[in-house]
Amino acid sequence: MPIAQSIFRYAQAVRRRVHAHPELSAQEWHTASYLQAELAALGWSLVTIPETPSFLAVWNPRGERFIGYRAELDALPIAEATDLPYASENAGVMHACGHDMHMAIAMGLAKMLAEGSAVLPTYGDAASYGVVLVFESSEELLPGGAPAILASSEFARYRPRSIFAFHADPSLATGQIGFHPGAFMASCDELYITVAGQGGHGAMPHLTTDPVLAAAHVVVALQAVRARMLPPFTPSVLTIGRVEASGATNVIPHEVKMQGTFRTHDEEVRRQAHARIATVAERVAESMGNTAQVEIRHGYPVLVNAPDLCQWVKRQLSAECENAECVEVPMRMTADDFAYYAQQIPGLYLRLGVGVGAGLHTSTFSPDEQALGVALSALQVLCQHAELWGSRGT
Repeated sequence: MPIAQSIFRYAQAVRRRVHAHPELSAQEWHTASYLQAELAALGWSLVTIPETPSFLAVWNPRGERFIGYRAELDALPIAEATDLPYASENAGVMHACGHDMHMAIAMGLAKMLAEGSAVLPTYGDAASYGVVLVFESSEELLPGGAPAILASSEFARYRPRSIFAFHADPSLATGQIGFHPGAFMASCDELYITVAGQGGHGAMPHLTTDPVLAAAHVVVALQAVRARMLPPFTPSVLTIGRVEASGATNVIPHEVKMQGTFRTHDEEVRRQAHARIATVAERVAESMGNTAQVEIRHGYPVLVNAPDLCQWVKRQLSAECENAECVEVPMRMTADDFAYYAQQIPGLYLRLGVGVGAGLHTSTFSPDEQALGVALSALQVLCQHAELWGSRGT
């Protein structure tokens, strides 16, 4: 059923408050403080994660079984250009990835549970059920905020039986919720390659090893990793997005620095690709009289939605959530550190339609706030089902 207007207005007010005051990764102390004050007033127990703005909010901390909802705290280094009355007041920083929406959903759920408009299961020992809201710092910045949370004794105490997240999606209409069972989002690794050799005068390239030319060959050859060295049925992407050669019209530089990303939907393919990338770059550079230093910074793993949980939730929402349309969505090559939670706990990462419009990570991204009501209605339905706490088989 649709949520009460008072709940929607509260979630909307939270969203606008955090949208106007965005903070970058690892700097979200004011955001965390604001949310903690609101949660304390609603009667939630607060648990901080040491040395980070991340924190947990727990409903019924004496419970024995918990489900979790993850919301990210951080914004992006983007100058907002929406002209909204609640646009960012922090120059050059914007909630352009929907994290303000995700926080507002968590806070709306917090208010529903506090006021009784969302109820937990009555099956068995009702006092044993609890909810943990995971407010995570630094999702946008490697290594992400999830590893520190998962490794903490605080999270271990309230470790959920299942965990959920929504992500705003401007490719879906408001009212739609996107599902994809199994491998859904890609792993994400950062590539840093330096090709070095003998530079010199642009008019006398024969006296150099021309690292620029060698680097160009490396960029081209790396595409063979994806096209010829990895299984063709596994989605993967290798992109070099930055090339720096500090030469001039008549100067061949001594080194060229490149940066890029490798992404895939299979962890074994990921391991193979790392070895191939290093080998190809080093040998191509060497064949032209240069060296290549390759650094691969491991990012987020493949995000895998628990298949049974995904299908079960889709059935329940299709039957009980009248203002949501459950749709299948394709695999994505974007990444999210929710993948770490889903590696350890049955997890479900849902795409939330916010109206077709400007894309994520753009200065004009402006989600339809009516999507807050859709997400909260879905969570209101799910909170009633003991299956999510492992009390009944899904």
